[in-house]
Amino acid sequence: MCDLVSAKPDLENCRKLVEHDLEHCREDLAPLQSGEVRVGECVPSGPWHDITPAMISFLERNIATLETLLRVLQPREAG
Repeated sequence: MCDLVSAKPDLENCRKLVEHDLEHCREDLAPLQSGEVRVGECVPSGPWHDITPAMISFLERNIATLETLLRVLQPREAG
């Protein structure tokens, strides 16, 4: 588990968790960007609204955040 609160967090497990989540976000994003999949919402008694662009933006932000976390979690070279 990724426990950054403990005195000695297991950064390797955190890195693996972030890599796993990043892979899933990229897999979810691809069919949305290609147009293969659309996401929508419908309120009761209302029309369907395409929220695909919002979902794409959401996933892109998540990917950017996870990529930043991954850079932070990379082992540093001794020097």
